[in-house]
Amino acid sequence: MSTNLDNDEEGVSENLLRPAVKVKKDDFQFVKVVGRGSFGKVYLVKKKDNPAMPLAMKVLNKDIVSKRNLLIKTQAERDILEKINSPFIVKLHYAFQTDAKLYFVMDFLNGGELFFHLRKDVKFTERRARFYAA
Repeated sequence: MSTNLDNDEEGVSENLLRPAVKVKKDDFQFVKVVGRGSFGKVYLVKKKDNPAMPLAMKVLNKDIVSKRNLLIKTQAERDILEKINSPFIVKLHYAFQTDAKLYFVMDFLNGGELFFHLRKDVKFTERRARFYAA
């Protein structure tokens, strides 16, 4: 099943994470939308040269990021994900952009973000909080 990526413009994509490795959205097979936010979407994707490894691609609209003054937060998110190497935090594999969008390609972990679960449950049990803290 293929997913339309909102008819984004074609063009050269700059890989912000590894400039020597050129990637673009066409290097990925879009499987489905797995999340929607106020300024972007998250897709389940597979890199065409490694289809066995599922990845999550977060696509942010630059106009909305700019209008909501989220440029510093978005840059910090990329910088943190780029620098962290932990088995407990998703790995950022690629970061690239086009004129209109930013793309973060990271590990796909089924289950959603921690914030989603905290907002849903309002408060974690002590046992669950210890698990996440560990």
